[in-house]
Amino acid sequence: MSGTEGAHLLAEIVFNGALSQLWPMLLLPWLAAAISDRAARLLPPTRANWRVAAALAAFPGLVMLTLIGMVIGRAAFHLHADGAGHFFKYHGPLILAVALLANAARRARRRRNALRQLTRLAHRPSPRLRRAAAAASIEVLELPHDDCECFVAGMLKPVAFVSTGTVSRMSDSELVAALHHERAHAAARDPAMLAILCFLADLAPGTDRALTAYRQARERLADREAARHVGACILASALLAVARPSPRTHAVVGMAGSGAGTWRLQALLGVEPEPAAAPRLALSSCVAVNAGLTIWPLPHVYAAYLLCC
Repeated sequence: MSGTEGAHLLAEIVFNGALSQLWPMLLLPWLAAAISDRAARLLPPTRANWRVAAALAAFPGLVMLTLIGMVIGRAAFHLHADGAGHFFKYHGPLILAVALLANAARRARRRRNALRQLTRLAHRPSPRLRRAAAAASIEVLELPHDDCECFVAGMLKPVAFVSTGTVSRMSDSELVAALHHERAHAAARDPAMLAILCFLADLAPGTDRALTAYRQARERLADREAARHVGACILASALLAVARPSPRTHAVVGMAGSGAGTWRLQALLGVEPEPAAAPRLALSSCVAVNAGLTIWPLPHVYAAYLLCC
């Protein structure tokens, strides 16, 4: 067999044969993740960029979801296998799609169970914490341990969790400031948005940098909202008290992430240098390409739906 004939045979297998349904699931989400990572490197860490960061974090998972829809539609139309090649072509990708969905669901369930465990451990807030929660207008539960923890969690009904150690280390004004920050997250439904982005990231890994950019932008927005109520200095003082996250809550999705204290303090106190403007053409190109990758499978999904109906 000549080299040309071998190339034609390989192309026939990849684009029309057994691998024709599999290669998009292996290539396109990875390509979208690489583009998102590249664009996130260009994204300045400012409050205004949270929408772009969220889109960049979501694109790879959305590409995978549309591909999974395409695979399920085609597999449903070809229910009766006609030989091993036919089965692998239409049902091999379906097996991969189910495995990816099951893994993402398992990881989401693990995060939910971690939150439920924290809720079971938590109890009604102490009188001092209750007064601070009333001042900040947020529902709060107290965690009975001495680590410094203060975060908000819950998709449908966000609740602030504050440890006994945090309450003992903070003054009344610092406690109110910290709860105002968490109230800003709860009001913006940040826990729900982050849970969705994490589910999509589990479908197509490689979006860590975009997720970090999203977290930072949302933290800056919550800090600005809290500082508007209590002042930047009080909020910075409260931030110092909870700068080290506890290993007890490592499985619960948090907005700040690790190592957030330094840049948040710099932003609050106005000592952070002004970031350079984003290269709009490069960012727009990355977003446009990822949007195209997301839309590309949709006509195939619709065609499969028409065939099945």
